[in-house]
Amino acid sequence: MNIIGLVLASLSLAHPSIDRIEKIGGVAAVNRRVEFVVGLAASYKNPFDPEEVSLDLAVTSRSGKTLRIPGFLYRSYRRSVGPGILAIAYASTEALKKGAGLTKKFEKGELLEPTHPEEWRVRFTPTEPGKYRLRFELRDRTGRASKVAPDLDVKRGSIAPGFVGIDPLNPRAFRLSTGQSFFPIGANIGWADVRGTRDYDDWLSGYGKAGANWGRVWLSPSWTTFALEQPGQAGRIALGNAWRLDYALDLASRSGIYLQVCIDSYNVLRDGTSWPEWSRSPFNVANGGPLRTPFDFWHDPEMARQYRNKLRYLVARWGSEPHVFAWEFWNEVDGITDFKAEPVREWCRSMGKYLISIDPYHHLLTSSYGGNGAGAGDAAVFALPQIDFSVSHLYDSPDGPAAVIDAQRRLRALGKPHFVAEFGADASGPRGDEDPHGMQLHDALWSSIASGGSGASMLWWWDSYIHPKNLYPQLGVAASLMKGVDWGRERLEETPVKLEFLDPPKQLARVDVVLEGGVANWSPSPVNRPKTIQIDPRSVRGGPVGGFLHGIRNHPELHNPITFETDLPWPTVFEATVGDVSGYGGANLKVTVDGNVVFDKEFVDTQAVHSVETLKGYAGTHSFEIGIGRHKIVVENSGPDWVRVDYRFKHAILQTAPQLVAWASIGQNLGFAWVRQTDRTWRNVIEKKLAIPAAPPSLLVLPKLRPGTWEAQIWDTWLGKIVSKRTVTVVAGKPAKFALPAIGSDLGVKLIRQH
Repeated sequence: MNIIGLVLASLSLAHPSIDRIEKIGGVAAVNRRVEFVVGLAASYKNPFDPEEVSLDLAVTSRSGKTLRIPGFLYRSYRRSVGPGILAIAYASTEALKKGAGLTKKFEKGELLEPTHPEEWRVRFTPTEPGKYRLRFELRDRTGRASKVAPDLDVKRGSIAPGFVGIDPLNPRAFRLSTGQSFFPIGANIGWADVRGTRDYDDWLSGYGKAGANWGRVWLSPSWTTFALEQPGQAGRIALGNAWRLDYALDLASRSGIYLQVCIDSYNVLRDGTSWPEWSRSPFNVANGGPLRTPFDFWHDPEMARQYRNKLRYLVARWGSEPHVFAWEFWNEVDGITDFKAEPVREWCRSMGKYLISIDPYHHLLTSSYGGNGAGAGDAAVFALPQIDFSVSHLYDSPDGPAAVIDAQRRLRALGKPHFVAEFGADASGPRGDEDPHGMQLHDALWSSIASGGSGASMLWWWDSYIHPKNLYPQLGVAASLMKGVDWGRERLEETPVKLEFLDPPKQLARVDVVLEGGVANWSPSPVNRPKTIQIDPRSVRGGPVGGFLHGIRNHPELHNPITFETDLPWPTVFEATVGDVSGYGGANLKVTVDGNVVFDKEFVDTQAVHSVETLKGYAGTHSFEIGIGRHKIVVENSGPDWVRVDYRFKHAILQTAPQLVAWASIGQNLGFAWVRQTDRTWRNVIEKKLAIPAAPPSLLVLPKLRPGTWEAQIWDTWLGKIVSKRTVTVVAGKPAKFALPAIGSDLGVKLIRQH
């Protein structure tokens, strides 16, 4: 509470008043923020509760449109470097019980010192030129007051970049209010370490110089840099951290970066293992919050009231900033204790309606999921009219690009934009020393663009990987590729693509059939149903397979045994490679060949009752000889929970095409393709250290290219250079074929229709 509020709180007969309005900043212009300092007298105890005190600005434009802009309490700070203590995250319940990992001391961290008393402010960004009428309105429990300010004369001038919205030309694309197509490219920058905003000095300038335009920050839990709520301060805003977010957004604006603002993370409603935060959550009744259990969040009226107050503060302080890309309600909400889809769905609907009603700038809105649906989340939430776009969070796939593309295929059917907002080859860490050149960043970027994503895939490991390994140029390559592309107008969509030998070999070699565990999830998707894979000398039909082989106790509805039917004129060896096993009870693996059990092993969970850590000790490959002719191999998990299994048939089929895989997206006059060696996955190259032989020159075959003359630019995807060009005339009804050079890793293709 400011000094005036303290004095008037003791005077029961006091009435609110507005004494002074001061405009700060330069000349008002379209899409540039105008800020007012408002001197007021009011009676309140909690300045963040609009039921006690509220300041609003009623703005009427020349066109007669009236907006209501909420005001907010502000305090300015000065940053310095010195010794202190930082609250940090912890890794387990055991660490929490021991009091370990809650704080760390530092000698040269960021310190904040207030420079002025608290004051009330209003921020407004005009979106059209002309004169605006301004009326400030104040209310507290004792009454109301208002004051008319001089008209605001907004110049057209040089119009700054506008707010991000859904493209009116294409519901699956983004476009700025000033007309430019917007394709998000960037990475997560959720929080900093002890250096605080000085880390953002480095990160945001690095992303901006590379040409990236997107980032994502967290406002929760309490140990994060921009955490707005602290334990013991329920319903109040941490003004120092709010100042930090001001600083980061101002820097992002100057760097051309639009920040996705994630309001809360599952941690604050989690009381189990893996990053629990409930014990120090500001929502917890033990810390002065309104909730006795995490699940109470979804139906407690006082919690809902406090959350609406927080949303009002967000809109008041940062809603006027065009470089707020979107609000994100939750990070991986399915990670909370006692997650249930329907209460979360209804909460998103209700809070979404409220947020839309108070945000005069109509910022985009989304939310995110983790394990549920392999990061693809609850389609019913993403389908809500209040939710503008969907995101996926993807980790630990043996073939990351394939997981990216699978998520996009599942969610693009909603007719809304979709991109992967968190990506990592391994959820346990960046493994930067093993992957110093950034393969996991590079591959996810190219696969998302080539498959028609509405934005690039955004890597998670920003502070421990992108920055220390200086991988910003990877983002620069993607930005160069997309420069000048009007994604929405082109209406890029994934298209079928094939690869053929440029010079077919006289005798076909035999190659392995590899069916690595793909998408790993707990949703009722096609990979979580019984499946049959048919293998003959020239083809494999019936894939893909799931990343998890599910058991029969914890998720019986997802039980997904796999049947392989082989019909080969030569013998082969079938390999089942076991990886991780669930720490929620273990699993079992049984293999039968033609009805005979050849392998049956329990993967017993021998951990203590309270531990659910993934079991690593059962990893290994199990081999079985399969003879000539027809055979049926069934692989089943009849244990309690999931196990990861990859499958391989050695030298099983003829190599009728180059050992390459490709994805492509094609629009009216533009297209992208990404071609890589089939076995060049992060797991094979980085984990297994396999040397993948180069593929010979080939033909990229696109059956659905629009007739006309097309130029194919062949890109070195690592250096961001065009290494050659091809021109092909496409005839209606015939596939287009583009010659590609030998490929020792991967290459990109940008297709441009000349006429």
